[in-house]
Amino acid sequence: MFLYLIKSGTCLAIFLAFYKLFLERENMHTFKRFYLIGVLVAALGIPLITIVEYGSLPHIQQFQDETGSTVQNAINTHNDIDPMAYLPTFLWGLYGLGVLVFGFKFLKNLYLILHRIHINPKYKFNRITHVLMQNRVIPHTFFHYIFLNKQRFETNQIPKEVLLHEETHAKQKHSVDILLIELIQVLFWFNPLVYLTKKAIKLNHEFLADREVLTHGIPSNTYQKILLGFSSNPYSSPSVELANAINYSSIKKRFTVMKTKTSKKAIVLRSVFVPPLLAIMLYAFSDRKVVAAPISPEQDPQSIGQSLRSETIEIRISKKGEILAGDSTVIPIERLKSFLLKHHTNLTKEQRSNRIRAIIRPAAEAPIEILKNVEAVLIDYGVAQVNLIGPEASFDPNRDINTQKGATIAQIRTFNSLAQKYNQQPLASRRIPLKDLRILENIYQSMSGQQRNEAVPFPECPPQEGVTKKQIIEYNALAKKYNRQLSDAKEIHILKSDVERLEYLHGLMTHEQKENAEPFPDLPEPPTPPVPPSPLDHNADSIMQEIIANQDPYDNLNTPDAISSAKKTGFFLQKEDKAEFEETNDIPTPPEPQKTISPLDLLIEMDMKGALFYYKGKEITPDKALNLLTKDEDLSIDINQKNDNPPIVKIRH
Repeated sequence: MFLYLIKSGTCLAIFLAFYKLFLERENMHTFKRFYLIGVLVAALGIPLITIVEYGSLPHIQQFQDETGSTVQNAINTHNDIDPMAYLPTFLWGLYGLGVLVFGFKFLKNLYLILHRIHINPKYKFNRITHVLMQNRVIPHTFFHYIFLNKQRFETNQIPKEVLLHEETHAKQKHSVDILLIELIQVLFWFNPLVYLTKKAIKLNHEFLADREVLTHGIPSNTYQKILLGFSSNPYSSPSVELANAINYSSIKKRFTVMKTKTSKKAIVLRSVFVPPLLAIMLYAFSDRKVVAAPISPEQDPQSIGQSLRSETIEIRISKKGEILAGDSTVIPIERLKSFLLKHHTNLTKEQRSNRIRAIIRPAAEAPIEILKNVEAVLIDYGVAQVNLIGPEASFDPNRDINTQKGATIAQIRTFNSLAQKYNQQPLASRRIPLKDLRILENIYQSMSGQQRNEAVPFPECPPQEGVTKKQIIEYNALAKKYNRQLSDAKEIHILKSDVERLEYLHGLMTHEQKENAEPFPDLPEPPTPPVPPSPLDHNADSIMQEIIANQDPYDNLNTPDAISSAKKTGFFLQKEDKAEFEETNDIPTPPEPQKTISPLDLLIEMDMKGALFYYKGKEITPDKALNLLTKDEDLSIDINQKNDNPPIVKIRH
């Protein structure tokens, strides 16, 4: 608050100094009126403006103790009471008292004017209302009301120059400026510059009214004598603070300005300096905030490892239902969203929904209702994924979130193998295929903190440049060709080479290139291949009869090696030396039926392989794909994988 007052006061002082030196004595009163009001508002508003600058933030290294918590400087607290601790309370109390006093004074003056309008007779002429008062008053104006002495008005003792002067105040609505500056004075009663601005505004109103009188052909000498007569009048307006009176302020300065003639060239030159002055004040007294320029993972794969660390929200829930975030600060559920909004301020909600991941670590006995509320707040804040890690991760099978307890041993082996493989390559020539990059990212995301510390470091890679302009033209031509054929709803001919080329180019594109390119065509699945013809022709019956008639029952079917009947039939007669036959049964145990995998498990497995998901011809995130399958059981999954490219999963009805 103190810094704001210093900035606004300095800004207003510079504006007023410019006015006093270059504008006040010049005959450009209309421009000066708007200048004074404008600079007053600007001086109060410029310190509140925050200019956001995008750039690289300095790296701040944090050290952690053995327990994993960030080490912070300890602040020793003492039981001694600091006398300065009461200073803010005293100053705010003093400020509040001043606002009450000046506010009461403002309301009192406003009430007196309205009361006089109500109780005194009025005479309306040309949208101007004359309020005729019994006591002798100096003519003054409040909006379209002109306060005059009734006796002098009815006997025509008030000069027409005075009436014209007051009518100018009413027609140009000078009372609007007065009310505005009075309200600002109530709030900033302690600032002397506000009083100086108020005085300059009211004096400029008199300049405007004097100029209007002189433009009606009234001699300046005659008008100046009238002003001198009113300035020496012992009677004064009882409500001059909220009204424009003809005898206001410096008569000498008004006489000087009446004789001043400012050329148009001088007016233009002085007016030209105002915008640069305003720009300098804005640059010098506004606030600045430096934020890191947002870079999406598609534009900079090198930052994937860092983004997984820095763009993860971790929330813990105790068995009592307490929500812990950050440095183990307990946050009520109703304040959780406001706490989250203080982070990632450089991202919009849509960007957070694509980049930020949330981890909820509940205790063994954490209330389920609290977990649901925390998840709802996170989704409302905007996160790409919510992970439950802990004993209550599967408390609700219908939840649309991923449950995990860290990566499996097989996943860690896969991650370490890939990470070690690419870390051994020189960074300048390192190229990580999109398939492997997705596998690394997905496994790293599922790891616990301890697993990440023990695993091979996430491999860095040069920034992805996307496809070339020539490749974009090639992709757009193919995509537009098939999209047009699909829209015509006619029979189309799809070349396998075109589909593979489309998928290859689309996989190389950055996120921005995909947004600007043609939509990926929603191609139908290839037709089922025809059933091959039966190996038997129409003479099959006669051939079978010939085999039965001529086949030796003890023949080994012309096979090179004899096949034991025990291995072939399972139920047979074995001949013994004593010419006795013994019945045996050597039927092997049938194999277990192959387990069927559910669509959700299949979808998760495809996600681990770095698959690309499509729904209605548009690429979607794995989380959205899971959400669709959870809500609609009638959806089916089509999986297609070409060579080493990532699998393509299409969800359709």
